[in-house]
Amino acid sequence: VAGYLGYRRYQSGQAEQDLWAEATDPIPPADPR
Repeated sequence: VAGYLGYRRYQSGQAEQDLWAEATDPIPPADPR
């Protein structure tokens, strides 16, 4: 159970970092679709 909780915490931390990177990075050019 402790391993699972640690894994979940790691996953949420990664998602949060991705969000912050997305929010703080300059907006990339829009995809030409």
